[in-house]
Amino acid sequence: AICIGPENMQIMYPAIFDQLLAFVEFSCKPPQYGQLETKHIANAKYNQAEWVALNYVPFAERSLEVVVDLYQKTACHKAVVNEKVLQNIIKTLRVPLSLKYSCPSESTWKLAVSSLLKVLSIGLPVARQHASSGKFDSMWPELASTFEDFLFTKSIPPDNLSIQEFQRNESIDVEVVQLISTEILPYANFIPKEFVGQIMTMLNKGSIHSQSSSFTEAEIDIRLREEFSKMCFETLLQFSFSNKVTTPQEGYISRMALSVLLKRSQDVLHRYIEDERLSGKCPLPR
Repeated sequence: AICIGPENMQIMYPAIFDQLLAFVEFSCKPPQYGQLETKHIANAKYNQAEWVALNYVPFAERSLEVVVDLYQKTACHKAVVNEKVLQNIIKTLRVPLSLKYSCPSESTWKLAVSSLLKVLSIGLPVARQHASSGKFDSMWPELASTFEDFLFTKSIPPDNLSIQEFQRNESIDVEVVQLISTEILPYANFIPKEFVGQIMTMLNKGSIHSQSSSFTEAEIDIRLREEFSKMCFETLLQFSFSNKVTTPQEGYISRMALSVLLKRSQDVLHRYIEDERLSGKCPLPR
């Protein structure tokens, strides 16, 4: 209803977003009532995760859906831009994205990342339009930290996670890198250098195969984040050999990507020499 009201109603948008985002936080941080604590009690029938999922997760997730829908309709409004609504959304989503497998409900982090992708597809063009105003300057560090916390989460996948489910989750990580490749790095003129440096560091980190310690030895080869690593490496290659450099900022991205690739190649060669020395006559793994 508020989206079809008179133009002077847009001043209400930031306050509405603030309230909705407070509801979104309930999915991971349930509210307290008086002195009643929502922590795990040894003899309780349900632990905190179950209690939160039962009572607040559906409400919080529905609130997030409303946030995304409202932002898609109001992203260009002056009040939404001035009050840094996009940054506030990213900051709120950072919590479930960093928790990932530790969220009370698995559906929460998956909805959070899909919501982030939808919001950024609308918000990034708006941020580029206002690049010279400085209104989005503080958004970029928050976005970089959110990417880092999600793509390299410290939460451990559950032991019962199937290979198929792990691969589906990996495909979500790949989607995030694809967004970086298509919606962020090509628009170098509108991006702070510090943010570019953080992104390149993440891509370098992601291009090196990583695995979870919760997997058995027989599953290790399958569980490697191969598609994610491949996407990170291909993105580095794409921007290190770009032929469409027309501005100093674009040249900076190409030099940064090439520098990261050279450093990565150097590290790989050093590790290969060390591993070969330690392996003796045994063949090295792929």
